[in-house]
Amino acid sequence: MYKAYESFGKKPEFEVRENSFKVIFPNRNFSVNKANDELAIDVQETADELVLNVLQHATRDLKRTEIEGKTGLSRSKVFSSLRVLIRDGKVKVIWASVSTKYRSI
Repeated sequence: MYKAYESFGKKPEFEVRENSFKVIFPNRNFSVNKANDELAIDVQETADELVLNVLQHATRDLKRTEIEGKTGLSRSKVFSSLRVLIRDGKVKVIWASVSTKYRSI
């Protein structure tokens, strides 16, 4: 076990408890790829832009399901984009119930 982690930055940890012990093995296969992180940010920005574009070109206020249909984005992606756009003051919420609609500002 120690030999497997010789060249790795983190070493296994041992936590001794009253009636047991715990061994924590750092995942040697895990790495954060900066390019993937940047790609995820780009995808979110693109989704936000797409949602905003649909709302800007709409002739009326739209429900979330209508935005999903026009953008092809998933429910969670549309919710995420709407939260960002509302926070940034680019989209306004009309009503706040089952009939919630959205409008670009």
